[in-house]
Amino acid sequence: MKQAKALDEAWDTGGHFERLLFFARSLHNPDWFRQSVEYEVKAGILRIYQGQTIPVPLQSEDYARAVLSMARVADLDKALMDRMARQELISGRQDHPLIMVLLDQDALDRPTGGARVMKAQLQRLLELRERPSVSIRVIARSAGWHFGLNGPFQIMSLERKDVAYVGAFSGGRLAQDASEVREMAVDFELIGAKASSEGESRTLIKQLMEDF
Repeated sequence: MKQAKALDEAWDTGGHFERLLFFARSLHNPDWFRQSVEYEVKAGILRIYQGQTIPVPLQSEDYARAVLSMARVADLDKALMDRMARQELISGRQDHPLIMVLLDQDALDRPTGGARVMKAQLQRLLELRERPSVSIRVIARSAGWHFGLNGPFQIMSLERKDVAYVGAFSGGRLAQDASEVREMAVDFELIGAKASSEGESRTLIKQLMEDF
């Protein structure tokens, strides 16, 4: 973005290059999701913000089935099998990456699949957070507005670079530009500043689980 702005100023284009960059970033490439999954498996650190649903690496099978069924996928059983296989490659192996998750309270208390499914899903979160390589922090609804309300994203730290995937209802976007990924990393920190501590988050998850 800074380079595009510099070119516009140097050539006095009236913002032409910044507009081109905006549209390039906005267009959807169907291959982005496949690439992002490959990066997930290779990442040493995953930083995930999600405001509406439980992230894939943390989903129970029943919760995943409920989410996929509401998404009206063509082949539910295959989609579920693929999702569970993806999860196994990320969080199922012993040497899985450091997973740092920020979750809005909305993702935790929105009934998905029924009370039994949600209660089991929240129990799974409590179990996963006991791993030293998993951090789960909740942004309570009382925290008010924060940068994450612009949409979900995750940053994948690879051996030589960081990349990010920005989620969207009809297809996400893979971000590989270093300056854009750095901006997302700053956003992740700003969102984290609004999140409860790990201990407070654990207490909130337990309370929500009891409510179900």
